[in-house]
Amino acid sequence: MSQSGLTPLKTTHKLVLEVYELASLARRRGKSRTLRDTTILFPIDSILIEAVTLALRHISSGGLDFSQDDIEDYLQPVLNDPEQHQQFEVALAALRERLSN
Repeated sequence: MSQSGLTPLKTTHKLVLEVYELASLARRRGKSRTLRDTTILFPIDSILIEAVTLALRHISSGGLDFSQDDIEDYLQPVLNDPEQHQQFEVALAALRERLSN
């Protein structure tokens, strides 16, 4: 726990890996095309879905379209703000739950 009583925030690298895991899960479950329709509830969800979409494009292109660094760059403004960073982690966990069921 951090001094504020919140769970410490994950590193950018760890979150990008989790975005890739969600992209792979969505692809395996055949939900990659419907992510936008079913998961955007809050503004942070749009940012998460865009990051997952970039990861999906990277996976499907064999790494020729985007790189992990591109996704890190896309997420950096959000992850630099502790409040948005926390919201992003919550959105990531919620999406993982939705895709797992």
